[in-house]
Amino acid sequence: MLLFLMMLAALALTGAALAESPYEKADKPLTLFAVNVGKGDALLLNCGAETYLIDAGLQENWGDLSCALKMLQVTKLTGVILTHTDKDHAGGLLPLATSSIQVDAWYAPAHYTDIKKASKHPAVEAAALRGQTVTFLQAGDELPLGNGKLTVIGPRSLSDVENCNSLVLVAEASGGRMVLTGDMEFP
Repeated sequence: MLLFLMMLAALALTGAALAESPYEKADKPLTLFAVNVGKGDALLLNCGAETYLIDAGLQENWGDLSCALKMLQVTKLTGVILTHTDKDHAGGLLPLATSSIQVDAWYAPAHYTDIKKASKHPAVEAAALRGQTVTFLQAGDELPLGNGKLTVIGPRSLSDVENCNSLVLVAEASGGRMVLTGDMEFP
């Protein structure tokens, strides 16, 4: 119930209406909605017709993320971006892959250390359930974001510390700009 009230308050603060789908307006401003999935991350980044889910929290918290997606009337994602392979970011990918939510593309960092076999990469496993593949991102890559873009600025090299392999993204659109760092550490 608390999660429901928090989401309603967030919607009121952003001026969004429950009846309005995030895909109806091409001139919508850049927005970021953080879903409370306990330990971990699950962010909905939207601008115009593009909506990205950045990380999917722990598998056991999929119910919270699923509830938020339903409440926000998200039935289609332009892409799912995994910042790094830690379970508190990747755990919800498999439940998402078995859900009815359309996912146009799957993304993950080109640099990772915790997964030894590429076929066991959580994003690869999730995409494979839908007959899709993963695009591995590295610094300099760009994705469409409304009237702007989502640019990968890091990591620039492989680290032995998985958090330091987190994608660092700059979202720019509709006069707004934000930096998303996953769990990137200072070094």
